Amino acid sequence: MQRTIARFLAVAATARGLAVPGDKAAPPAPPGDQNAQVWVCSNKWCRERGAALPLGAALGLSAGADVDVKPHSCFGRCGDGPNVCAVRGDTVLEFHRVDSVEKVCRILGGHLDVAVDRVAAKCLELNFQANAAHERGDLELAVRLYTDALATGHEEQRGVLLAGRAGCFLELAARHATSAVALAAEKAAKRALEPSTRARRVLLAAASTETLGGTPAALAVLRSHAANLAADPLRAAMEHDEALSGLEAKRALRDAARAAEALPSYARTWTRLADALAALGRSDDAAYFGRVAAALDAGAVAASR
Repeated sequence: MQRTIARFLAVAATARGLAVPGDKAAPPAPPGDQNAQVWVCSNKWCRERGAALPLGAALGLSAGADVDVKPHSCFGRCGDGPNVCAVRGDTVLEFHRVDSVEKVCRILGGHLDVAVDRVAAKCLELNFQANAAHERGDLELAVRLYTDALATGHEEQRGVLLAGRAGCFLELAARHATSAVALAAEKAAKRALEPSTRARRVLLAAASTETLGGTPAALAVLRSHAANLAADPLRAAMEHDEALSGLEAKRALRDAARAAEALPSYARTWTRLADALAALGRSDDAAYFGRVAAALDAGAVAASR
């Protein structure tokens, strides 16, 4: 307890511009009049615990307010992260396990008197939840959360949300395409016959698209010798997955195009557009927009140097 109090006083002292030798946890503060400040620990352990959420939420929700939001090296409370420090004049408050947008809202509104836009906060909360679901592969949930976030009507986040949802649609399209290839190969293998016209088209697509995988199996099936045109459950399932793959790719194209319109300088939106076009077999258009994305990325790297 004494150590915690000592650290708190040290942080407060540094915020007032006083020297505290050997205290790496205290964020620096400039002398004289200054805006309120929010410091978010960005050390390894806090990053692993989701420090991007409080940093991003604080930046987004304090836009236009007299608040400086900055990353900090470490507060020395790695086991309690994500860690945030709020400074206003001589008042310094340290917060731990800041793992939701609602907690960031309480810090900004309750301690720094920032008028938080509750619609923006709800949108950001849903966006972070959608990103988390996307990362762990729960694509259907991620799509619902991105859709709910878009429904809040927070326009500033619209392009990012559309790009995120387009990414989910692309992964769903790839899943269905991979399933269609597997079913086509299984059907042909079980019948020991040449695949039907539709199955042949699916397998040929797999043979020419490395991202779908299964190329050797597809080529092996195409070397079979007889014909099987009879309808069966495997064929029905294959055609269902093939149709769903095309549908998800079209949804991705729609969202990616809207995202690129909303955020034309954001390279990821053009990458999503290129990927959606590629999934729909429009390789020339995909290559063009891929070059647009690469040029934007190169420009961003050059500007950061």
